[in-house]
Amino acid sequence: MMRNRNIRKNYYLSESENEKLKKRVSTLGLSESEYIRGLIKGHVPKGKPSKELTDLIYELNKIGNNINQIARVSNAMGNVDTESLNVYKEKLDKVIYEIKKKYLGYDIYKE
Repeated sequence: MMRNRNIRKNYYLSESENEKLKKRVSTLGLSESEYIRGLIKGHVPKGKPSKELTDLIYELNKIGNNINQIARVSNAMGNVDTESLNVYKEKLDKVIYEIKKKYLGYDIYKE
């Protein structure tokens, strides 16, 4: 997979700015790069998601993976309407995306 971001930026911070940045990204559960890209896009991070939300997103992603596997096998065997499965997968992806956008506070998942 080719890297999407190929421009490297170097910048200087004071000790206090660096500490604030480290504390903020740690609180949010983001990398410094994710945090800065979000700010550039004008998104204000809401904070680190709860364990319950993280678990919910994980479970939804597992369901999506299962749908993909069923679609692949069904397509190979010609048994099931893969088009319908793909529609459900797209709906699930949209729900996951909306949950992340609403509860994580910004859109780092779609570039």
